[in-house]
Amino acid sequence: MSLGLIAPRSWWMSVCLGGGFISYFVYVAIRQRRKGQELRDRVRARGGALMLPDTMGELRWFAIMCIASGIAEESVYRGFLFFYISLYFPHIKTPELVLLTSLVFGIGHAYQGWGGIASTTVSGLIFGTLYVMSGSLLLPAVVHSAGNLQGVLILWPQLDVEPSPA
Repeated sequence: MSLGLIAPRSWWMSVCLGGGFISYFVYVAIRQRRKGQELRDRVRARGGALMLPDTMGELRWFAIMCIASGIAEESVYRGFLFFYISLYFPHIKTPELVLLTSLVFGIGHAYQGWGGIASTTVSGLIFGTLYVMSGSLLLPAVVHSAGNLQGVLILWPQLDVEPSPA
């Protein structure tokens, strides 16, 4: 097993699966756009106001961070962790490896509360399955980054030209 830094086994399958997930994310984001301001208000009420982009410049950096975090997390959880667990515990089968790395991924998001742990564990199962199916980190990293970018699409219409005074 490698770290996943290779081309997918099947480009056709990867493009179809990636396109399907990205289409779903865009669909959900478009449906959620109407609730964008309400979602921003809820995040601000929880003390997460510093994470929200208020200007186009901040939105660009937010988008870059969404992409970078998808790539970084897939490299760590599906690349390194998958590789090293299988290296040191060769008796662990692939489905167990996907489950274990997904649980670690979920626990890594404990700052989001129990709901965040549960949803990221399920996401980790999906990303792990995509990794196993494609044999490459490319597909799960693209899907993960696209999922993160939903926030950009949802929050886009509520941006001010200049940051609002606090």
